[in-house]
Amino acid sequence: CSGHSLLVGHAFPWPDCDRKNLEPYGGFVTTQAKLRGLGIGAGYFAPFQYEAWSRIPEVEILAVCDDSESRAHDMAAQHGISRHYSDWRRAIEIERPDFVDIITPPHSHAEICAYAAERKVNIICQKPLSDDFETSKRIVENANTSGVRFMVHENWRWQPWYRKIKEISNHGLIGDLTHIHVITRLGDGWGDEPYSPRQPYFQDYPRLLIYETGVHFIDTFRFLMGEITGVHAQVYQRNPK
Repeated sequence: CSGHSLLVGHAFPWPDCDRKNLEPYGGFVTTQAKLRGLGIGAGYFAPFQYEAWSRIPEVEILAVCDDSESRAHDMAAQHGISRHYSDWRRAIEIERPDFVDIITPPHSHAEICAYAAERKVNIICQKPLSDDFETSKRIVENANTSGVRFMVHENWRWQPWYRKIKEISNHGLIGDLTHIHVITRLGDGWGDEPYSPRQPYFQDYPRLLIYETGVHFIDTFRFLMGEITGVHAQVYQRNPK
């Protein structure tokens, strides 16, 4: 999704990611009244989002919404948010937020994004953006047509080691980057019941490594070296569960 990388919510896990650091990368920076947000989702990743928003003085999260009213209630109470909903459409209509923070599984993103964009509500959406590339393009095109600001959650580019690589590159200390070689060993997805009870739907998710982890690498490479023109991957399954 060219030109639409994150950059709030997950954007603040590190102390040096202050408002000044956000400005060159398209983050929300405002000297006006607080931006009013609606959180849609109260699952595994949601606490990271709400906690991060609480540290941004220019933002107020109005309410939490989740299909499970009890989860929405508990999440709102945990983060000092006064209202909660079990119907995200109703929440958008009642709260009239400046933006929605969509923290839900990929299959739900297209519908929520379309509804918010139609009502001129700015959108921050969890990755992966959707279950397939064509739907992802449609989400972005629809947001552009509607004239709303659209961003995708990404956090790897904000990790301090990648920020340092970017700083070194910008200062020309090692010349132009020509290639990147990364070796990593992921700590999840193992055992007889991988991702359970954290994110059990991952067990049946097609091309999980690409959608859930590969997009992190792609965004990080974009951050370090510019836009990507093509992607090729060889993957295989290590855990039959």
